[in-house]
Amino acid sequence: MPNYTVDSLADYYNKTISKHGNSRKALMWNSHFSQTVRYKILCDQLHQQPYSICDVGCGCGDLFHYIKYHQLPFDYTGIDISANMIVAAQKAYPTGIFRCLSLDEIQINHSFDCVMASGIFNLRMKDHDNTVFNTINTMIDLAKSHIRFNVLTQNYKRSSTSNSFVYTDIDALYNRLKPLVNTIRIQQDYLPHDVTFYLEK
Repeated sequence: MPNYTVDSLADYYNKTISKHGNSRKALMWNSHFSQTVRYKILCDQLHQQPYSICDVGCGCGDLFHYIKYHQLPFDYTGIDISANMIVAAQKAYPTGIFRCLSLDEIQINHSFDCVMASGIFNLRMKDHDNTVFNTINTMIDLAKSHIRFNVLTQNYKRSSTSNSFVYTDIDALYNRLKPLVNTIRIQQDYLPHDVTFYLEK
């Protein structure tokens, strides 16, 4: 697998969605079930009050569908660096707000109660660990209170034969993020390969 830059990653997803359409193959999901479980974990215990949500790397907008289907009181905005993904999201969910923007671009004029990301750290970027850290740091700046994201855990790498994905050292990432926020909670044991971070400012 290549080490992606932001531009080459956007180009990669523009090509996959053009080739495969709005499908699991284009988004590199393992299954609809696993994606739904991730959404449930990301949205857990945010339902008590209205929240403005920014979905970073929204893809084809399926988190928006999950939120509306479960009638969660969230004011949703999805952003993605892939223009073709945003077009697919707008076609699939015409009532959703989807923008082809980077985190740096949306941060200029916006802030959100909660900033979420599902699956955006799974492909290897150039200078991957620092790129992930800087992205999360920008998510923290954009959020008023909550930041939530998932990563693939190294605990699963031992049983995986895939070379397509990056497996994260959970303890190292935790220790690096700890000075940036008031609290960090980690949720695991919901899928064999996934860990979700809950950060609060």
